[in-house]
Formats: sequence, structure tokens, C-alpha cells
Amino acid sequence: MRKHQNVVIRIGGSVFVSETGRYNINLVKQMIQTLLRLSVNYTFFVVTGGGKYIKRIMRVLNKEGVKKEELDRIGVMYTRLNALIFLSLLPPPKPPKIYTCFENFPKKKYPIVVFCGSKPGHTTDWDAVLLARKMRVSGIIKVTDVEGIFDKDPKKYPDAKPFKKIRIERLLGMIKFSEPGVSFPISPTALKLARKYGIKFYVIGRENFAQIKNILKSASFNGTLVF
Repeated sequence: MRKHQNVVIRIGGSVFVSETGRYNINLVKQMIQTLLRLSVNYTFFVVTGGGKYIKRIMRVLNKEGVKKEELDRIGVMYTRLNALIFLSLLPPPKPPKIYTCFENFPKKKYPIVVFCGSKPGHTTDWDAVLLARKMRVSGIIKVTDVEGIFDKDPKKYPDAKPFKKIRIERLLGMIKFSEPGVSFPISPTALKLARKYGIKFYVIGRENFAQIKNILKSASFNGTLVF
């Protein structure tokens, strides 16, 4: 990624909350400190997701007959909860509120600006692509609970091999023919939008968040470049 004043970071909900519902407060605080140390040269636009925990809840509600529109609204609200918690952990100066990619941003400059899901039916990956397009940023740093993108689920298959680079077209094909229930770090709708706008994804694991420094310097990093 070329050095740029604005950096879009999409933090997966699984980074905030484990599948059992435990909130990773200390990890989030460490991530914030890393960003603040780098904020001399960069302004970070952080988009928070919902994660696997809320997806589990939504699957239960779906079985109870809850309509898709209502499930989508619940999903958006959960991304807002994670965004609010992230904002609450920021030291001053910080923005007065969380934002969506469709809102006008604060005129005052802050080291970190926090965003949540915007509309029911759209993923926060999709929101991050729109935000990157709006900010004229060519790449998005995606932080998830796995160390990049693999040829198969690394949690299920110990012999899964990571990709250093992968084209969007190939990743979309992998998603299309994947096993039911397998999740990927980036949603298909976001990948298609990123392909349209020429935006890349840099996928890194939450335990290697410090790798963001390497990405900003266009150096080698532990993760996957999706282009």
C-alpha cells in the first residue's frame, strides 16, 4: 500500500468477540495503541463488523421464523455496538460519535474515526469498500481471526495452506464452490465491488496486527494480498 494520509481498516467482529461471546478488550486496546503510535503520519478510518457470535444468534432467530429484514437490522445494530465500544476505548481527542460510509465526516481531524454498518442487507466489508472509494484509498486492511486466506478452512484442516497473494476472481470461485457453512474473510459482494473500483484487500490476523506497519510501508507482511 502506498503511503497515504487516509487508511481504511476493516476489523472483523470475530476480533472483538469470540464465538463464545467473550469480549477481547485487551486486544482491542492494544490495536488502538498501535494505531495511535502510527497516527503521526496517518488518519485511520476503522470499520467494525458483527462477527461469528452474532451470526450464531441470527441462525437461532432464523430457525424461530424471524424475517430476513429483521435479522439484517439486528446485524447492523451489532456492528454499531462494536463500533461504540471501540470508540469508548479511544483516548481523547476522539470523534463525538460513530459514522457510516454515507455520512459526512467530522471536519476536525482525529487520529481514528470509527464506522459501523450502514444499511440492512449490506456487509461491513461492502461498507469499507465504499468508504475507501470515497476517501480515494486504493487498499483496505482487513483484520480477522485467521492469518490471511487459505486454500481451505485452517481451523478444520491443519494442512491448510495460506496464500501470499490471490486474485479476486479466484477467491470468488473458491467461495462459490466452498462447503456449506464455510466463511471467508471477505464477503462476495464486497469483492465484486472492490474489483469494480480497483481496490485491494490486505488480510491479516488479529494476533499480527502490528503487521499494519509493514503494509503501510509496502513491505512484506504475514497475511494475504487480495487484488
